[in-house]
Amino acid sequence: MHLRQRIKMNPGRSAIAEKQHLLRPLRQIIVLLAMAAARLAVADDPKLDTPPQREAPTAFAAKEPTPVRDWGVGEGKSYWVPAYEIPTFELLLNRYDHYAVDSHVYESPISNFKGNLHHKWVVDNDAFATNQFLHPYQGAFYQGLARSSGLDFWQSSAYTFAGSLLWEYAGETTRPSTFQKRSGGERDCRQLSR
Repeated sequence: MHLRQRIKMNPGRSAIAEKQHLLRPLRQIIVLLAMAAARLAVADDPKLDTPPQREAPTAFAAKEPTPVRDWGVGEGKSYWVPAYEIPTFELLLNRYDHYAVDSHVYESPISNFKGNLHHKWVVDNDAFATNQFLHPYQGAFYQGLARSSGLDFWQSSAYTFAGSLLWEYAGETTRPSTFQKRSGGERDCRQLSR
């Protein structure tokens, strides 16, 4: 029987009440199915019969994994890899910015370096988001490149500082900025040391 026919037969009952009355058996079936599924989901505890389970019932009792390579351990660290990666990243970033952002601000890194080498450092007028988010992110990227080469925190900080200095001189045609130096290199080192 359709809902309209039921309402005509029982005019005192509203359409909402009639729908709820029709849905009641469906709800009961869903509850019964959920209870049956919950009962099936409860399983017996597994037996610890395998040798690895008997040997190490906890994760802390397992043997310490051995590194596949000696990279980053002892003589495996490299001072040359970040010294190559950081200038390469800056060159690629400069070329991207030249074509995608502003060709006048991001000219050739060689001409930028020559022009900025003989200028005094200034306080820049970059936007807040640039100084507080993009420069620290770039400095943290330098830190990560050096750390991934097996260098410790302070050795990596020297690469972060050098990368930030190189960007100030060769990355942009704008004059080097003292605030960017602080926000780009030194701040990431302080944040990473926490």
